[in-house]
Amino acid sequence: MKVAGEEVRELEPPTRFTAVHADLMQAADHYDLVAQYYAEGVDDLDSSKLELATTNMALGSAAIQRATIKLQALAEP
Repeated sequence: MKVAGEEVRELEPPTRFTAVHADLMQAADHYDLVAQYYAEGVDDLDSSKLELATTNMALGSAAIQRATIKLQALAEP
C-alpha cells in the first residue's frame, strides 16, 4: 500500500486531473495509516489500532470513489 501511495505522490497530473489527483492523494494518506495501524494492532494485539485501520480503509475507499466519479465525469462528452 505504501509503495502505491508513494507512486501517487510522485505524479504531476495535468491541470485537468488535479481534482482527481487530490482525491487519490487523500486515499494514499489513509492507506498509509491502514498499513501502520494494522501492523501495530497485530504486533501489539491492540484492537483500537485495528479499528483505526478499518476506519482509514473506509476513508481511503471513499476517496477512491470520489476520484472515480470525477474521472467518469471527465470521460463524458
